[in-house]
Amino acid sequence: MLNDSWECIVVDDGSTDNSADCRACLGRACGAKPVGCPRVPACARTRGAAEARAPLLCFVDADVLVRPTTLDHFVNLFRADPDLVAAFGSYDAMPSAPGLLSQYRNLLQSLRASERAEKASTFWPGAEPFDETCFLEVGGFDPRYTRPSIEDIDLGYRLHTSGAQIRLAKAHPGDPPEALGFVDIIRTDVRDRALPWSALIARTGYLPNDLTWIGAVA
Repeated sequence: MLNDSWECIVVDDGSTDNSADCRACLGRACGAKPVGCPRVPACARTRGAAEARAPLLCFVDADVLVRPTTLDHFVNLFRADPDLVAAFGSYDAMPSAPGLLSQYRNLLQSLRASERAEKASTFWPGAEPFDETCFLEVGGFDPRYTRPSIEDIDLGYRLHTSGAQIRLAKAHPGDPPEALGFVDIIRTDVRDRALPWSALIARTGYLPNDLTWIGAVA
């Protein structure tokens, strides 16, 4: 049974500026528990999960804004479907990111999500709730991904092959507000997405037909 007592864990994965101190101060002001992790996002997320006490985990990337009602809606999804193991939201149809290129990419991601079936076989990052037990049983995010990459797609593959039910929650979007440049998009789409995803397909022989990554993380 899920309860409505929220727990917030803020994980800093080895930042080199003063953002760790800022996040720690902000987190404490909001009642959050700051956790240090001198590694990359895959390790940081799993490290945060290890600190959690709730039966439902929700990862929210630092570069994504969620609506005030998003977490409540995610909890209701899991309450309504006891077999649900993981979910993820789409991108907001009214992105706040500045610049034509950034807005185009985010709107295209939102459009692609709207065309997909809600039943999914993997997911992309942003805001992702998981059943904690199933998340830990499949090993969490793979620490071999030493950059922000396809650690989310890899985890989705492992959950899917274990028989887990994954849902695309279209009505619960996230908004990545960062400005993207042409170089950011090429670097992300080729180095951090296309190449490692091709390696995952070659290693597992699995190519999901319900996910096309459109978007970039600076």
